[in-house]
Amino acid sequence: IGAWTLFTMKVATLGAAEAAANMIGIQIIRMSFLPGYGVGTAAQTLVGQYLGSGDVASARKSGWTAVKISAVYMGLCGLVFLAIPRQLTALFTLDPAVVVVGSRLLLWAALFQLSDSVQVVIGSALRGAGDTSFVMWSGLAGGWLVFIPITWYLMEVRGMGSEGGWIGVIAWASALAALLVWRFRGSAWTKGGLNLEPRPIPEGEIA
Repeated sequence: IGAWTLFTMKVATLGAAEAAANMIGIQIIRMSFLPGYGVGTAAQTLVGQYLGSGDVASARKSGWTAVKISAVYMGLCGLVFLAIPRQLTALFTLDPAVVVVGSRLLLWAALFQLSDSVQVVIGSALRGAGDTSFVMWSGLAGGWLVFIPITWYLMEVRGMGSEGGWIGVIAWASALAALLVWRFRGSAWTKGGLNLEPRPIPEGEIA
């Protein structure tokens, strides 16, 4: 979140058209990633329940099933972004300069829909398994070691404006998705579940 905040602050210095297009792009992609987070929440719940009951196979299966659902939905959203980027941007503004920039941003947004769907759901599934530290450190590493350097280079050195940041998002989402998939394909996360042993009742709670 801190890395994205820095990017947004930088975009604000590039001019009104860049800043407006960036905000419009964020509003539009909400229709893809917010339902993705909903599917991720379902995966988190199911993985936690199955793992808590000792059914690792079902926990793993529910995670992959959620990924498929999210990938299909967000992938379709990506196709819409590719097909009508100008029309979608024009729903929010009549400024031709903003429409041009916003349309380009949506083309980049279309490219990270699948990787974003994977990282959102697998990250939630791992949190449901209690593997929260791995997810947290992976997200931080991706933000500061992938997103920030690539975004800085593309914006400052290559002069790509806000598009540089969105390309950085593609790199971040892809790297994070690959890392989380690697973790979920292994077995370490199955050993970090919640302790569901009955809690001893303190003497003061005994009637």
